[in-house]
Amino acid sequence: MFRNYENKSFSYLSEPHYESIYVADCNFFKVNHSNFELYDSMIFESQLDYCTFSTARIVKNKFGYSSLSNCSICHTNFIRNEFNDINLSSISFFDSLICGNNFEKCKFESVMFENVNFENSYFSDCLFHDITINNCKGLKNAFFENINFGTIETPVILSDEKAIAIIFAVQTKICTAKIKRRTYMKLQIIPGESVGKYKLGMTYHKLIKTIQLENIAYKKIVLPTCIKIVTKNMMFLLVNNVIMQITVYGDFKGTFNDTIGIGSSLADVKEYIGDIKTGEYDIVPTYELRDISGICFELKDEDNCDEYKVPIDAISIYYP
Repeated sequence: MFRNYENKSFSYLSEPHYESIYVADCNFFKVNHSNFELYDSMIFESQLDYCTFSTARIVKNKFGYSSLSNCSICHTNFIRNEFNDINLSSISFFDSLICGNNFEKCKFESVMFENVNFENSYFSDCLFHDITINNCKGLKNAFFENINFGTIETPVILSDEKAIAIIFAVQTKICTAKIKRRTYMKLQIIPGESVGKYKLGMTYHKLIKTIQLENIAYKKIVLPTCIKIVTKNMMFLLVNNVIMQITVYGDFKGTFNDTIGIGSSLADVKEYIGDIKTGEYDIVPTYELRDISGICFELKDEDNCDEYKVPIDAISIYYP
């Protein structure tokens, strides 16, 4: 017997395991589905946008006419589910299983697949536009029929071997791209906005695609409430699959206002930019500008009683 949930909004899940439930016209906006199990259930005409699925098991369920856009999915198993007319745009799947599922009339647009196993999944009448596939398995044992690799307005429909060939070409292009590495020399730091081409609000998919095209090595750190992408001299903090903070450090050579960079001092900041105040912090002290929001500075750990002379060790931008 199914438990019914209709016309409800949820900000959190009260149980770690749900089985044989019927969900209709419900909203799960930004709900964290960590260590979560959903089995033999039906979810229809519901919104699950900007949710996080981490170490979850989604098995033998039916999803219909719903949206799971802008979700972050990691270390999660989707096994033997049915997805019919689902919006899966701007999703990031990584280190997960997508095995034995049936996707029909689903929209995969601006989607990132990384370390994903597609074994025995079936895709029919789906849109695959602007997708990134990196180090994935099981593609040869997945089935693709009437896949649109174009757009809704200008469709390019392919099936079977031709569709698989396109998907393998996408994976090969991403994995073997050898574009000349660019330096960070000219990257401008703009408070509350961007560091060079990397902008606050950029999705995980676009960030990883940009980093890979630059041939930059990176490490991914998955935490319960956020994801960190760490390079040699930049760190991106993402919440709900969107960049919320960018930190530069190490040998980063870009500057704020063409004057302040790593190695500058608070004395330089006060001279060229304006007055400084102590920011909010948990462990490491930070310093902010009184008249400009969305940027803060961390100092090098030195035994110097005059903090205005200590070199800046890191600069972060974030939404004011």
